[in-house]
Amino acid sequence: QVCCGALDLHDGNPGKARGNAAENCAAFGTGGQPILTVASGCAATLAEYDRLSPQGGERFSCRVVSVEAFIEEHWTADLPVLEPVTGRAMIFEPCTARNALPRSDATRKLLERIPALDIVGLGTGLGCCGAAGHHFLTRPGQADALAAPIVREIADCAPEYVAVSNVGCALHIGGMMSGWPDSPEVLHPITLIARSLAESD
Repeated sequence: QVCCGALDLHDGNPGKARGNAAENCAAFGTGGQPILTVASGCAATLAEYDRLSPQGGERFSCRVVSVEAFIEEHWTADLPVLEPVTGRAMIFEPCTARNALPRSDATRKLLERIPALDIVGLGTGLGCCGAAGHHFLTRPGQADALAAPIVREIADCAPEYVAVSNVGCALHIGGMMSGWPDSPEVLHPITLIARSLAESD
């Protein structure tokens, strides 16, 4: 596989993104197995392969699913028991997860399986952190202004964790809190599941 092509699309280079889409469609073949993604920004672009790659793009797009949604859907009673993870986790739902992917509630439902974890949703402002691909690098002032209400909400809630499923959002939100004393840990939701499983060992 190669890069999903999202940053090329953001950078006004659709030809390169179409080339990546064709390579990925060939790499993943024509089977029916789900294609799991761990970053919602990538997932949103992969879900658009039906228009980026005429050869196999439509079949590819319908197979894309977030790792959170896949695990939640396939959770069974014989899986290891999750152990408590104490503290408060705020879930930030990226625009790409909310607007481009099905099952946007999967992250909350999955984290609710962890005993003792206090879960709070972030919902202030426009709901966008401002990262938007490389927007937070090319337009940092605008990006910071979009993220400011979210960061204030995090400060008011004082969580131990901020769970984010998109790389750009995590980098931008984490960067804005980097100078805080006792700043929360910004991590992928699956990292909390992994820690809960590690405790059970």
